[in-house]
Amino acid sequence: MSLLKRPTLFDLIVREDPFFSNVDRSVPVGSTTFVPAVNTYRAGNDLTFEVAAPGYSKQDLNVSVDRNVLTIQGTAELEDRGDAIRTEFETTSFTRTFTLPSDVDATTLTAKYNDGILTVIASLLDSSRTLNINIE
Repeated sequence: MSLLKRPTLFDLIVREDPFFSNVDRSVPVGSTTFVPAVNTYRAGNDLTFEVAAPGYSKQDLNVSVDRNVLTIQGTAELEDRGDAIRTEFETTSFTRTFTLPSDVDATTLTAKYNDGILTVIASLLDSSRTLNINIE
């Protein structure tokens, strides 16, 4: 008997929404590669990324944008904590990348790290505004 995994509502939304076309599906479930959870949402003219990064300091985290690609990196030294009885999160190096929409103003990016959550906010250009061009 073989069990088939039914797609969740999130899986269906991610497949259909072009904003999520860069979701990294290359890391198999159960892999030893650490990939922190990220919440992404749009509110007004802001696009917000919340990265779950417990156990890091601000100095361990790096946020950069190059050609509309947002890269969030965390570096951490593995420390010997003895024999683990149970581990549910890791504090190791990671990299997450996201292709930003073309209407993101990368110069307005802000990042804040508080209580184990890295919050990155990018402002979207106001596309509803009409720009009149003077003819010389």
